[in-house]
Amino acid sequence: MGKGKKFFMYLILSIASIVSVFPLYYMFCASTNKSVDVIAGKLIPGTYLIENYKALIANQNLGLALWNSFRNATVLTVLCLLICSIAGYGFEIYHDKGKDVVFTIFKVENIRNIGIMMAAKGIIIAVSRMVNTKVHLCVLMAGAYG
Repeated sequence: MGKGKKFFMYLILSIASIVSVFPLYYMFCASTNKSVDVIAGKLIPGTYLIENYKALIANQNLGLALWNSFRNATVLTVLCLLICSIAGYGFEIYHDKGKDVVFTIFKVENIRNIGIMMAAKGIIIAVSRMVNTKVHLCVLMAGAYG
């Protein structure tokens, strides 16, 4: 590979890395600034971390929110592993001429639907005021695979 191609490849990878890490950096900066600074787009860490944390604890049940996130992630991961393992076993054991075509269509559709489904489920949970309830796990799992 030539020097020009390597440079271009590393440039693209560097830009992708910055784009990937930026939301985490912005989240950290937003958590250390006042609301006015966040809305103004300040990208430098501030000095309001403790005050913001105290406000979070006072206004939300942080333990319940963390527990719900942990429980949901665990249950959905186990279900996904189970269902995907069964599907993978079926695709490997049972041979058919159209298997590769069906498998490719299945993969493309699942990848395409992930973003759409998560956005819709987030809106449903927020509008229905089901945040930090046991019901929102059912909403997340409903139609999780199609």
